[in-house]
Amino acid sequence: LNRPQIQTLRDASPDVEAMGTLGETIIFDPETSVPLMDMSAGLIDTDFLQVFPFDFVAGSAVDFNRTDALILTETVAKRLFGGSAPAVGQQVMRLLTDEPEPATVIGVCRDFPINSTLATYGAFAQIGDNYSTNNDPNYESLQAFIRLRKGVSPKVITPVLANAFEKNRVLWEDESTPPDIRERTRQESRLVPLHD
Repeated sequence: LNRPQIQTLRDASPDVEAMGTLGETIIFDPETSVPLMDMSAGLIDTDFLQVFPFDFVAGSAVDFNRTDALILTETVAKRLFGGSAPAVGQQVMRLLTDEPEPATVIGVCRDFPINSTLATYGAFAQIGDNYSTNNDPNYESLQAFIRLRKGVSPKVITPVLANAFEKNRVLWEDESTPPDIRERTRQESRLVPLHD
């Protein structure tokens, strides 16, 4: 999804408690400055922390609104800095735009369970305002995760969200988009229940 689509879904119903955005980034080894291509790293917004349970073992998410904030998992903190406590406050380079930029580790969370959507991620950097003003639906591809208010049935809310998504997809779609790309976008953009 792009930013306007995500905002439309966020605003579609008061039953949407939080909506977290997930993109991709690259983290560099602090000793060798080599990109860690064997480790997935996510770009997330602050709301993402309300959707998924981050269980901190060192530091916290208090300062995650900072544009240079970075959260590591226990495994990655041990790999890069020898442990969770020594990792907090350390700087790591991450690729946010075209050039690597420094990020500061503000917290270390427990590894996510193996069956979690986030099991392969070892680091989470603040996405900030990057690309926030870009309304081109072909420019960015972000995942969005919705947390519903307690007691709300996904079966009840899905048609509301689907309607908002469809309305927004038409609104932001470029008329010059070829029909095959338009159909692929429609097929690949879907709402699915993820977790209870």
